[in-house]
Amino acid sequence: MKIGNLKTLHMTKFQDPDWIFKDFIKKGDQVLLSGRTGEGKSLVMMLMAVAMARGQAFGSLIVPKKLKVFYLDAENDMYSVNRRIRRIASDDDLENIKYWYGSEDPEIIDINNSECRDYLISEIKAQEPDVVVIDNVFSMSLCEDYNSTQEYQTNFKPLILDLKRSKIACFYIHHLNKKDEEYGSIAMKLFMDMALKLTKDREEGIYTLEVSKSRGFQISDDDLSFRISDENEVSHAVVEVREGSKQHYLTYIENNWSKKEGSYRDKISKLRQAFETLFKCKAPLQDDTIRTYYVPKF
Repeated sequence: MKIGNLKTLHMTKFQDPDWIFKDFIKKGDQVLLSGRTGEGKSLVMMLMAVAMARGQAFGSLIVPKKLKVFYLDAENDMYSVNRRIRRIASDDDLENIKYWYGSEDPEIIDINNSECRDYLISEIKAQEPDVVVIDNVFSMSLCEDYNSTQEYQTNFKPLILDLKRSKIACFYIHHLNKKDEEYGSIAMKLFMDMALKLTKDREEGIYTLEVSKSRGFQISDDDLSFRISDENEVSHAVVEVREGSKQHYLTYIENNWSKKEGSYRDKISKLRQAFETLFKCKAPLQDDTIRTYYVPKF
């Protein structure tokens, strides 16, 4: 057991971490990236991978240097990947990206199998990557019960801890359920250094990475919104809070209301359903609706 003095730690000056995205994600961080089906998780992650390989910015996120990326794709065949990557990048951009096609190598696809998992870890380390992408958690793990904490502790935790100890950052692409929560046991999220939720405002064409868990980062939430052009170029997007927009109501609630006692998950789920119903018909969100789940701060 390593025991130290907090005063000594407080006085110690550390060098800056080895950043993947400056002031946001560092080497060894384990990141859960979740989103709804069809929201563009794989496209966004592939564009991130290309940015990391180039050593170029992704929107407002700075990549300090070129990085070696190992992308594990458990869903798409080589033809589908070929079509996508031709629209995203040139040959020179892809030199630092190694790609594994799960459809061509199905016998090692199950992280829940200890032999498969150990083989996978050894293959990852053999590539000596800075960053690994697992696309996606469902396709790489044949869980009997995705709500079982024990299954995640037994099967995913060894992978996560091994990569973390080896200073290999990893993005785990995952799905959201009907309540817009990470599918399955909360244990998956607990093991992570950071959990991101990808959302898309289809009306404005703006993607946003919402941070639902973090062990500390130093950038503004404003830096996590971006647009993707028809040419698949990523640019920073400034989110304007327009009257009557979803963000307008969220800001109003945050500034003026506090959550009632009771199940946080249930309250948020019901409030979100109320939001969706109201926004579809462009109706304003009345205080009486909010009062069902919140109480005034003042």
